[in-house]
Amino acid sequence: MRFSFLFSSLVLLHQAAAQLSGSVGPLTSVSTKKAKKTCNVLDYGAKADKSTDLGPPLLAAFNACSSGGLVYVPSGNYLLSTWVTLSGGSAWALQIDGIIYRGGTSGGNMIFIEHANDFELFSSHASGAVQGLGYEFHAQGSISGPRILRFYEVTNFSVHDFILVDSPSFHFSMDTCKNGEVYNMAIRGANEGGLDGIDVWSDNIWIHDVEVTNKDECVTVKSPAHNILIEDIYCNWSGGCAIGSLGANTDISDILYRYVYTWSSNQMMMIKSNGGSGSVENVVFQDFIGHGNAYSLNVDSYWSSQSTAAGNGVEYNNITFTNWHGTEANGAQRGPIRVICPDKVPCTDITISDWAMWTESGTSQTYTCRSAYGSGSCLRNSGSGTSSYTSTSTATAAPSGYSAPTMAADLKNSFGTTASIPIPAIPTSFFPGRKCGPCRAKSRPNSECTWTAGRSRSDAKAYREHIEVLQQHIKTLEQSAYPQDDMPNNVFSYHSETPTPSHTRSQQSGNGYNSSPTGLNVPVTSLHGRFSSLPTTISENISPASAMVGSIETNTGTQEFYGGSSASNFMTQIRQAVAQQLGDRSYITNTAPFSSLGVKKDPQRRNSQWRDFNLDDCALPPKSRADALMAVYLDAVHPLYPFIDRVALMESYEGLFSSHGSIEVDPSLLCALNLIFALSCQLDTTASAEQRQTSANVFFRRAQKSLDIWKMDSSLESVQVLLLLGQYLQSTNEPLQCWVFVGAATRMAQSLGLHLPETSTNVASIRQREILRRVWHACILMDRVLAMTYGRPTMISQAVASVTPLPLPIDEEDLSMGTALKVVDSLSPTRLEFFLHSLKLYEIMEELLNATNSNIIRQNAPAKPSGVLGFRSAHATPLTEIDDKLVAWEAELPDHLRRLPDLQSPARSSSVNVFYRQAVILRQRLLHVRLLALRPVLSSLIAYNGGSSDNSANFGTNLSYRIAHQCAIVCIKIAQEAIDLVHQYKSTQWATTGFIAAWWYNVLFVYSAATVLVAARLRPLWQSEISEAAILQSWRRAINILETYKDYSKSIPKLIVTLQMLFKQVPKSYLSRDVATRQNSPSKQMHPGSDDHNESAVDAQIHRNWDTSRYHNTAIQDEEVDGIPSLISDIDFFLDADDLSWLNSGPIDL
Repeated sequence: MRFSFLFSSLVLLHQAAAQLSGSVGPLTSVSTKKAKKTCNVLDYGAKADKSTDLGPPLLAAFNACSSGGLVYVPSGNYLLSTWVTLSGGSAWALQIDGIIYRGGTSGGNMIFIEHANDFELFSSHASGAVQGLGYEFHAQGSISGPRILRFYEVTNFSVHDFILVDSPSFHFSMDTCKNGEVYNMAIRGANEGGLDGIDVWSDNIWIHDVEVTNKDECVTVKSPAHNILIEDIYCNWSGGCAIGSLGANTDISDILYRYVYTWSSNQMMMIKSNGGSGSVENVVFQDFIGHGNAYSLNVDSYWSSQSTAAGNGVEYNNITFTNWHGTEANGAQRGPIRVICPDKVPCTDITISDWAMWTESGTSQTYTCRSAYGSGSCLRNSGSGTSSYTSTSTATAAPSGYSAPTMAADLKNSFGTTASIPIPAIPTSFFPGRKCGPCRAKSRPNSECTWTAGRSRSDAKAYREHIEVLQQHIKTLEQSAYPQDDMPNNVFSYHSETPTPSHTRSQQSGNGYNSSPTGLNVPVTSLHGRFSSLPTTISENISPASAMVGSIETNTGTQEFYGGSSASNFMTQIRQAVAQQLGDRSYITNTAPFSSLGVKKDPQRRNSQWRDFNLDDCALPPKSRADALMAVYLDAVHPLYPFIDRVALMESYEGLFSSHGSIEVDPSLLCALNLIFALSCQLDTTASAEQRQTSANVFFRRAQKSLDIWKMDSSLESVQVLLLLGQYLQSTNEPLQCWVFVGAATRMAQSLGLHLPETSTNVASIRQREILRRVWHACILMDRVLAMTYGRPTMISQAVASVTPLPLPIDEEDLSMGTALKVVDSLSPTRLEFFLHSLKLYEIMEELLNATNSNIIRQNAPAKPSGVLGFRSAHATPLTEIDDKLVAWEAELPDHLRRLPDLQSPARSSSVNVFYRQAVILRQRLLHVRLLALRPVLSSLIAYNGGSSDNSANFGTNLSYRIAHQCAIVCIKIAQEAIDLVHQYKSTQWATTGFIAAWWYNVLFVYSAATVLVAARLRPLWQSEISEAAILQSWRRAINILETYKDYSKSIPKLIVTLQMLFKQVPKSYLSRDVATRQNSPSKQMHPGSDDHNESAVDAQIHRNWDTSRYHNTAIQDEEVDGIPSLISDIDFFLDADDLSWLNSGPIDL
């Protein structure tokens, strides 16, 4: 089900922001606190042995770091026998990565935090927990044990990525706190009353993405409380959410509950009191789904489980219940709507709208209202006064639209009270379709808010009337924005009647109220392309004129990057100046050029491109086949090109396969998955060529169908898809398309500002920042790889490439969603180090490409070796300097990227094999770059007339020629090693590719090396260090390798034929040139009738320079080599001896 983006952005998000009165969360990042001081409990006497009391060491560590620092409880099992009170402290954090087990039996609070400011409690890997072992009390019928966690007078704080299990009493209480955020938590308690999940009586608190299992309060607000936003709550076999119990002097206002899913609980929402005084006002309960619950909505002002308090009753005013769907257990016994208000102070301005629930048992349900005034259901209109009344009605027909989705993790049974409760994992979804809430909401509102409406009832009514005017205006705008045929169905069918509390604020979040580091902020029953782990849409609906000449519109929220020379940038500066003069601060604060890169846009901005799919229509392969293909990608591709968030990708992948029926899917996800499957098929050297190509083509066609290239949003996911396209096209016969799509990815990345350092630096989330940098540097890497492959200039200059910092050498699993780096072992190797060292290698190669494209190389006349050695150009780097950099680069490699695998050693783990393959491929890349660096020297030495075979032995004291001669020898040895490396590891079958690069790279490496071997045959002098037999052995291996690949691509047989023809003809052509040179020499003038004036002269020269008996016994021009049939017969072709393009070009040019 969808709703209008215009409506949601102008009303619902405005409404959500209305609940918080200011910023929430810590004032200082964990990284800053950690950098100041880290107090590891192990250094203060703690032991992870589940027997030593953690209490005293934890207190000692706190005392050492309470004035600023990080208290750290590492992974492991700990026993807490002495409860700890951590009082005071500022700018400190408590990182609990281990599991703390209750050891003591006294009451109170196991962990009590009080009088703290700027505080954060978290687990870096979201698996830290406190196990209360409450069953030891509950089995005896007691709930008098300790609470697990209590906060008192804590300000500017957060609690996240943490698990609380089986508390003897309440799990987590926040008492008189302020400016706090609680998120990404799992609370699992026993099936017993009095074991509340979260209780809060505080100001300006944001609680979201929490699962609670117990049989009492799920997430409950108590008095006094103001400005609390509670969303994405999963009450999974619980007591349900509540407000209360309320008594005298109740003071609760500005509360918003939304996206609350309740399963098999006492109620979906209860407001409970008995007598008392004070008020509850300006409260909204929206977007509730429930199944199997006893009560749904239950307002009970005469709650019998509570003693009667002094007073006429609590006043309830301006309370809204909207968009509730689902079922209740038995609607005849406990109807879905029960609003019982105090007779002496009736409830007023109550609204019940968009309500559709039905009974699971029986054929009727009841609605009961008492002294409740407002609109909807059994409520009475207050026009005739507000005297007491009671009204009960019965429905015998199910309302339309009551059906609502369930959650796959709904418990089948409670955990009882007599056995230990297992520690759960934190869910990836807390409300149907909204995956993954905790990944969506790490950023917090930072800017101050102002009241826009008063507190009076008349103001509330006026505000609702104002909302109705806005709705009508929005509807008019949408009708003009959409052609009639394209108008979305039921634009206002979801939340269309949602009012807003009278206490409304204008929230402008600097960090992004709805940010999503993992990219899963999605509507109900939808799957979003999470592989970016980042904001999906950064711009849309941009007028072409706006980009060219600058828009005169006010801020549109688009995030395209335009440089200082663009008219659009100039117009933006003009608008900002005008806004500043006019005092329009809302515009000024909303136009930060990169602020939204850390902000998850509302998912509805993508709806124009989302498509409704039935899973059968997605044409996904069987799960087992998909898993195998995904494993190839994760083992063979991702460790080399880690520009997709591995963790987020797998969550989206698993979510897609676990969905049922019709779903709403971002086409970029399907496109990416199909490209991954296609690429994995192409990599599979264990399958036949025909089978591999057929399977790859099927997936590639599906990828083409799932995404319209012409309508791609300028988004990070689009950049990733284009890079995947480029990777796949490398394996095909489409070099032009590969070049174009990688170029398009680079241009799109630049349009997002990824080439600017501040784009990633300004992102608070470490994980978001790192993915931004990975994607940009993947563009750089692919650009340079293709420039090398195709012999073209790079698109991204070194000046631009070097500005944005490199990613951290940390794998996705260890990247934090928040602002703090996880504690990782710096000595442990990571997969990402390969990517970083490859970037540095290709940075050197980019200098080399600039040098080889300089004028001295491109001139028509053969270059002297001295010129090539120096690369005499204003923009070129001398060869010796490039070689020094390559040597230094190799020396800096970590051990795991130097160590080549021993094929005789026993089987290794997958992670070790990844490192082995990275080491081999890095060696292949280094050899190829060195080959490219030295090949021009070899070429010039052959081509330069002064270096003909007749004079090559006599260098005399010419230092340039002697150095060039040694460079040529090194070049030949490198070519041999490149061939031997593929020959040695090609037979390995790990991850279907073996320990070597993808087959298309191996073809490039081996072909380039083989052409050097052809050149090696032209100078007999080189045999002093490299024997002819060694060259011929390397040659046979090269042809053998290419033969095994010949069915992979139709171009490979052509390469083999080309090499064989070169091997046969090149020596003849060059010796013919030498003979002609001598014939034209005055000292050796030939007579027309002499034997030297014909073919025999060439043959004679060959015999003088080579041991032709060995050559003819093993030569490639014979029928076969090592059992490989020659693909050419006695073919002669003209080869210009001065044309060395066969040596200096790659296979792509053939």
